[in-house]
Amino acid sequence: MNLVNKTFFRAWVSVSMGVWLVVSAQAETITLDRQVQAMDPKDSTCTLGSFLAGSKLEAGTPNEQGWVLVTYQPENGQPIQALCRAEDIGLKKPTENVSATSKKVSVSSSWYKGASGFKRATEEQAKQPIAIVVFVDQSSCGNCERVAQFAASDSKMKKALADVLKVRLDSVGSNADKEWIEKFKLNAGYFYLINSSGQVVPGAVWPFLGDHYEIDPELNVKVSAFIKKGS
Repeated sequence: MNLVNKTFFRAWVSVSMGVWLVVSAQAETITLDRQVQAMDPKDSTCTLGSFLAGSKLEAGTPNEQGWVLVTYQPENGQPIQALCRAEDIGLKKPTENVSATSKKVSVSSSWYKGASGFKRATEEQAKQPIAIVVFVDQSSCGNCERVAQFAASDSKMKKALADVLKVRLDSVGSNADKEWIEKFKLNAGYFYLINSSGQVVPGAVWPFLGDHYEIDPELNVKVSAFIKKGS
C-alpha cells in the first residue's frame, strides 16, 4: 500500500453507540491496494459499501478498537466519510501500554436479556474490546429454555463463556428483540458470536445432537472454539 503525502485537517471527536472516535490533527493520504469495506460512522455495525482498489482516502489515527475515520473525495460531489478497519488500510492499532494489557477485563457472569440487555452489552463492548455471545431462544420452546438454563448453570459452559458478554434474545418476544435479530440475521436455537469489532462471526453453534434435541455434551468445547475463531 502506498502512503502518498501527508496533510492536516481539524481534529474532531464523534460518539456513536458509545464508540469514541478520535481523529488526529494529522492525517495520511492512503491509496488502497485492494477493495475495503466501509462502515457507517454513526453505527459501526452497518455497512455503507466498499472503497475500490486505487481509491485515495484521507485517514486519521486508529482508535483503541482499531477503527479509522476516513474521507473519500469523489471527482464530483461531496466528500464521503466512513469507518474502516486499520489493518484493512495498512495502519496499526495504537500500542497498548503494559498496565493496560496486564489489566484483566471485567466481564459480568450474568446473561443480559432482551433488546435492553443487548444494547447494554454493545455499550460495554464499545468501552473495551470484548466479544458478545448471543443465544437466540424462543419463549414458547421448552428445548431452548433447557439450553439457556444449561448455559447459565453448567460449570464447563460458564468457564467457556467467562470472558465474553452474554445475551439472550427471544425470537418471538418484543418487537425490539426482533429488530436486533433481523438486523444481525440470527435464527432461533443457535449461539452466535459478535466479535470485538461489532461484526457477526460467520457460522453459528447448534447446541443439540442433530435434530434429537439432546444437549450436546461437547457444547462447551464447540462454543470455546467458536469464540477463539472470532477473537
